[in-house]
This record gives sequence, C-alpha cells and structure tokens, in this order.
Amino acid sequence: MKRTEKQNAALHLWIRRLSEAMIDAGLDMRKEIRVEIPATPSVIKETMLRPVVQALYGVDSTTQLETEQVDEVYRVLHRAIAERWGIDVPFPSIEELRIESIKESAEKFCERA
Repeated sequence: MKRTEKQNAALHLWIRRLSEAMIDAGLDMRKEIRVEIPATPSVIKETMLRPVVQALYGVDSTTQLETEQVDEVYRVLHRAIAERWGIDVPFPSIEELRIESIKESAEKFCERA
C-alpha cells in the first residue's frame, strides 16, 4: 500500500518541527563551501530525507514509498539525529495533524479577513 495522505502530512509536519528544533539548537546545514545554511524544512527534505529515501529504497520521492517504508525512513533519520545532535522530535500523531490543519485553516481565514 502506498503511503497515505496522513503519513505525508505527518512527515512534513515532522520536518517542520525538526527544522525548528535544529534552528533552536543553533545547528545549520553547512555544505562543502562552509557557509551557514539554516535548517529549513526544504533544506532538511533535500539534504537529509531524500538521500535516506534514495539509499534505503532507490526512489526519488516519498510519493513512491509504501506505508511501512515511511515509518522506516523516520526511524532511521530520527535515530541518527538523536545520536548526533541529541534532538528528539517525535513523529506527529493523527490528533496533532488535525490540530495543525485547524491552525492552518484559521490562519488562512484570518489572512482573507
């Protein structure tokens, strides 16, 4: 079974939360050019998530992952991040996704008002 929309939403919420935790911890995503690169969600997705997905499953996008593969990608990244930087960002629950969705809807509504 392919990854679900809820898994995709949870994965992206986790990436945003991880980004916030890494930035709060003062970490950056230095490249070979040795410049500070903030740990934004897009940087995390391209430099951390995508290489793990490719290494584990040989695919370029999370849209190609099976549901259990999403769980394994999270476990691999979570363990590595916790060991290297001591950052622990749990994978979002369904309840957290609902709350985030409500917040985003409210923000959009307020922007239109």
